[in-house]
Amino acid sequence: MNAYNFLIGSSRAVKLGPVQLRAHTNADQLAVDGLVQLVLNDQGQPPPVRELRLRATFVQRDGRVVITELSAAGETH
Repeated sequence: MNAYNFLIGSSRAVKLGPVQLRAHTNADQLAVDGLVQLVLNDQGQPPPVRELRLRATFVQRDGRVVITELSAAGETH
């Protein structure tokens, strides 16, 4: 959430631009790296675009997929 707030500052994200996802396995984990473009609601022409990089890590537990980590651009949560 901090990375998102830092990227948009006082602007409002009005829509999502292209979203790119890439998955890869690491031992018994599945990692999904994402790049999300945020189109901001500023008065500038063209509207500013910010990139938010994310990583989600998943494992299988008791037959279900569980997210174990969600981080943005170097953060760990």
